[in-house]
Amino acid sequence: MSNIDKRALREAAEKATPGEWWSDVVETDGEYGDGEDRVSGYHSYAVYVGSESLLDMTNS
Repeated sequence: MSNIDKRALREAAEKATPGEWWSDVVETDGEYGDGEDRVSGYHSYAVYVGSESLLDMTNS
């Protein structure tokens, strides 16, 4: 990820999504999965324009 021009990426995102946008990360202590695939704790990521969610995903 060090090869990404973060300023250019931000400028492109701002041009593509008119209006104010923001992101949020929520850390959760919950568990998901079964057996050997069971995972404790995960992060939920979301990107919003105003109050509308453009992207909402969960990563372990």
